[in-house]
Amino acid sequence: MNLPQTNYKRRFLLSFMTIALNGISIKAMAQESPRHPGIFVVAALGDSITAAMDAIHLGDDHMVSFVTGGDPFVGSHAARLQQLMPNLQVRSVNLARSGAKSDDLPRQAAEAARYVPDYATILIGANDACSFFDGRSYDLQRYVNNMGAAINTLIQSNPMIRIRLIPVPNIRRLYELGSSKAHCRLKWSLSPVCRPMLSPLRSNEAREDFFRLVDAYNANLNVIAQSYPNNTTVSWNAANHQFQDEDVSQIDCFHPSQAGQRTLSWLTFGGG
Repeated sequence: MNLPQTNYKRRFLLSFMTIALNGISIKAMAQESPRHPGIFVVAALGDSITAAMDAIHLGDDHMVSFVTGGDPFVGSHAARLQQLMPNLQVRSVNLARSGAKSDDLPRQAAEAARYVPDYATILIGANDACSFFDGRSYDLQRYVNNMGAAINTLIQSNPMIRIRLIPVPNIRRLYELGSSKAHCRLKWSLSPVCRPMLSPLRSNEAREDFFRLVDAYNANLNVIAQSYPNNTTVSWNAANHQFQDEDVSQIDCFHPSQAGQRTLSWLTFGGG
């Protein structure tokens, strides 16, 4: 016997929010948004990682995004949610923008709010850290404020929304994989992307400063999540995962490949 559509949505949202956050078990009742009965809306916010830049071809490819992509090999969050809720129609919108810093999150969230999402992911911070250069640190409080503004906007659009905060993936490991290959080092030397990490002119000490800044952005996610205990959780697995060569784009030796997007989906939806 088929369950009512609202029961499928409630069952998923209850499962999502029965988590351990700093040792505290959180449960929240859910209700279907009256704006789109029978439909479950997924929104992806962030930067080039979520936009699947250079995963297969040069440029963005939302089809293989780990959050919203329809590629069956990737098995995105949206695809997994559809399997969990067969009586609902899962629709997704990917608002991530390559090169985006957290300053762009409020705009992305305002656009997402038009769709009244039931579920959203936010992965951002790498470009904030990449703006760190010559001893000038990006304002961490500004990052926190931008995240908070985006989350508030999403919650205002749907008070029952569930939001996954995803840390910047293990960027030290990605650097290690690329730096061991001559062709990757050559590409990086010719590219304007993230000079604090990829420039051959950077000292190891300066590069470590960059990695520590990324760690600081990631560490703030717990603080942010604690401010919205009924709506947010942090998916930590990607922050320390030991990615492999096949997970990295052959185009830029930096972004996740199609296989890397698959790995991110597995890590951030509950695997790992």
